[in-house]
Amino acid sequence: MARRKRKRRSKSHKGGNYERKFCKDFSMWLSKNETDDCFWRSAISGGRATVRARKGKRTEGHYGDIIGTNKLGRMFIKKVTAELKCGYPNDACVTIHDCVTASSATDKRTLLQWIRQAKRAAELAGTPDWILVHKPDRREAILYCNGSLFSDLDIGELQYSGTFQTKKGNLAKDTVGFCSLRRFIKEVDPDTLLNLIKD
Repeated sequence: MARRKRKRRSKSHKGGNYERKFCKDFSMWLSKNETDDCFWRSAISGGRATVRARKGKRTEGHYGDIIGTNKLGRMFIKKVTAELKCGYPNDACVTIHDCVTASSATDKRTLLQWIRQAKRAAELAGTPDWILVHKPDRREAILYCNGSLFSDLDIGELQYSGTFQTKKGNLAKDTVGFCSLRRFIKEVDPDTLLNLIKD
């Protein structure tokens, strides 16, 4: 009897599942475990806002991969634009380790392209800060953000956090902070961020 082939889940399906989980987990962090509905996935992962931007039109609150669905979420989105990535096991340079150990001949640095995308989304949204979260297959998610947000939130106090500078291609030389998403949610006080927004 012929064995049935296991159906491979598409990258978009897997990414959609992770985006939904992230929205719930990050909502619980921001609300201090009071609600899981501060955020949800943006239309076509921010694609609608990007298309409208090419025509010179703004789409408030719909840049990046998540939107705010209540007061707390909308406060966050006015300060920070978020990009989410899941998987990409076959792409070159999707982690800090990949970028550090890549040969000089490597010209496709996926992580730096994602950072460029996050920066561009924040510029279109008019937010001062951005975060990029990448969930590799079978490994912990890593949160990246612009250097000033990293400093404001004292992320550098977390274990296994750090910064690096980008200087590849059209990406300006900027400081980027990074840490484990799990540690961020566990140890960073959301009030610190909310106070920055109010200020």
